[in-house]
Amino acid sequence: MSGRFLCTAVAAILCMAPEARALEATWSNGNPDLRFQLARRCTLIVRTTSPGEALPSEWRLSWVAMADAEIPLGIVSESGGADTARVCDLTDALTATDVVSRLQTASFCAAAGGARAVVAAYVLDAAAGVRGKIHVVPVPPGLGSTTLGLAAPSLEVTLNGGWSGPYSPMLLSGSIARSGNLVTLAARGADLHSVSSVSYVTAGDLRRIPFAVVSATDSLLLAQATLASSLPSGRLEAATAQGFIGAVAMTGEAPLPAATATGDALVVRFRSHVLASSGGAGPTPLSQLHFAPADLGQTLLDAGVTALEPVFPWFKHSDVRSTNLIGEPVELDDLADYYWAHVADGIRARYCAG
Repeated sequence: MSGRFLCTAVAAILCMAPEARALEATWSNGNPDLRFQLARRCTLIVRTTSPGEALPSEWRLSWVAMADAEIPLGIVSESGGADTARVCDLTDALTATDVVSRLQTASFCAAAGGARAVVAAYVLDAAAGVRGKIHVVPVPPGLGSTTLGLAAPSLEVTLNGGWSGPYSPMLLSGSIARSGNLVTLAARGADLHSVSSVSYVTAGDLRRIPFAVVSATDSLLLAQATLASSLPSGRLEAATAQGFIGAVAMTGEAPLPAATATGDALVVRFRSHVLASSGGAGPTPLSQLHFAPADLGQTLLDAGVTALEPVFPWFKHSDVRSTNLIGEPVELDDLADYYWAHVADGIRARYCAG
C-alpha cells in the first residue's frame, strides 16, 4: 500500500492515584482488531478488570499506521461521560524532546463529583483502509533515573489486521554512568529492541554526540562513547532503521574534577551467576573476586583486565524480581551483570575486547 505513514505517541494524564492491578484495551465492540474500508470514527477502550480499582494516573499510547490520507489516525477531544473518562484536552508537543518523539499530551476528564474512573475512552478518526496497530504502556509512578522504571506489559489493538513494522522507540527514563572517559547511557522504556543508532543532543548549542549501541532489548537500551568532558543537560535520541525516533530529557553530569582518571575501560556483561562476588561499588581487583568457572579470572588477567567496577552499583541481583504497575510479577534485565572492565596501562580497551 502506498500512502502516508504515521508513527506517534500520546501521554495520557488522569488526575487520580494509580490503583489498577489489571488492565485491558479493546475496541468498543469488544474485539482487539477493527476491520473497515471507509473512513470512520472508532472508540478505543482502556479499562480495569478488577472490581473497585481505578485506572493508573499515567500511561503512553503509541501507534504506527499507514493510509492514503494526510492524517491516517487522529484523536478527537470530547467532554467526559457519566462513567467514562474521556479526552477533554489534547496538547501538542511542549518541549524539543516532545517534538522529536512526536509526543502529545491527552488530559482526561471524568464525570463530575470526583468519581474514580475505571474506564477511559479514546475517540479516533481513522482514514479509509488504514492499517496499523496501537498499544498502551502504563508508566510507573515516580519514574526516575535512579530506578530506571519498571518493565510494564503493553496492551495492543489493531486496525485492519495491524502492521508488521516496529513501533517508535518509547523512552521513559534515562541515566548516565562514567568510568574515566568511557560514558554509558542507559534508558528504559518500551519497543527499544529495534534501535539502531543513539545520539546525545546537548541543550543550548544542540551539539549532537554519537553513541554506539551496546545492548538493546525491548525495555532496556545501553550505548556508550568516549568523552573527556562532562555531558551537559540535553536529550538522548534513539532511532530505528526506519527513521522512527524516541527521545528522553537528561539532566547531564556534574562538572568533572580537574584530575579525572584517563585509564581505558570497556563495558562487559557477565552471564548469570558467573561472578559469584561482585565486590564493592568502586573498582575491585580481580584477585578479590570469585568467578565460576574459577579460571575466568585468570583469563581476564591474561587479556589485560585488572579490575571490575559495577556500572549500576545501586542494582542488586535480587532486584530482577519485581511487579509492574498493574501488579503482575515481572523479571527485569539484570543490570547487576554489567561491569566496567579496567585494563592495564598501555593496553587499549578495543584490543583487549577484540
